[in-house]
Amino acid sequence: MISYLGKGILESKPLLLFLILLNFLGFLFGVYYYMPQLDETPQWLWLVVIDCPLYVLLFAIILLFELLSRPLPDVLKFITSVGLFKYGVWTVIVVLLHFDYFFSINPVVYGLILPMHVGMALESLVLLNLFRPTRSSTLLVALFFVLNDVSDYVYGTLPRIPETWVSLLFIESLLVSVLLPSVIYRGLLTKGIYTTDV
Repeated sequence: MISYLGKGILESKPLLLFLILLNFLGFLFGVYYYMPQLDETPQWLWLVVIDCPLYVLLFAIILLFELLSRPLPDVLKFITSVGLFKYGVWTVIVVLLHFDYFFSINPVVYGLILPMHVGMALESLVLLNLFRPTRSSTLLVALFFVLNDVSDYVYGTLPRIPETWVSLLFIESLLVSVLLPSVIYRGLLTKGIYTTDV
């Protein structure tokens, strides 16, 4: 079912153009949201600060290159798929855990952020039709996100959130970083989409 819906989206040029535009606007909104934190962060760390905006931008770029029939490397699509799901779900969890806090700051903004990040997680499923993970790429993607978690929770590039659940969120993030790439690899493998080549 997921595969069918993803293929339907990828075969619709108007829908692809809409998603490209929507995600590019989402990227701009995300960068604006993170500006106070970016102002206090060294520029070389910006890419590990703007997790959500980064992956919606990559999604838009991947779709644009698909539209132009110039597909990008599979490992980039794999990383983007995991990033969209991981950070989309993470943001929904964080906002719901601190619902009163965030909605007291700006109910309109956070009323938009929740469905936007559910959409991010769903967009990750579209990309499953576009890449063939291998054992080596699965390990690479898992390592990439574990290092990102270390950056966020050890070196402090985590988005500014209340500290109440940070330890549990660190555990959740590490588990997702390790397990999600493996689940994607195994899930696509059982469907016979690709072989087990390295």
